[in-house]
Amino acid sequence: QVGIQHLINYTKERLLQDKGITSSLHEEEELSPKVIRDHAAKGDALALDIFRHIGKVLGEGAVNIIRVVDVDTILL
Repeated sequence: QVGIQHLINYTKERLLQDKGITSSLHEEEELSPKVIRDHAAKGDALALDIFRHIGKVLGEGAVNIIRVVDVDTILL
């Protein structure tokens, strides 16, 4: 799954697992992609890890589409 709601739900799950309360995201009352990005930009380890996860999911999705469509050349 990808999308804004997945990003927010995944962040909430990770915050529940962050028992040491090391992430500054714990201080936020409402999560959004912008809030998570802002914390990642400040070096918050959990926020950075969340974006790594989302990047991986998006990359895997792109690879699957490329395989199905059988593209010879990809321009980014």
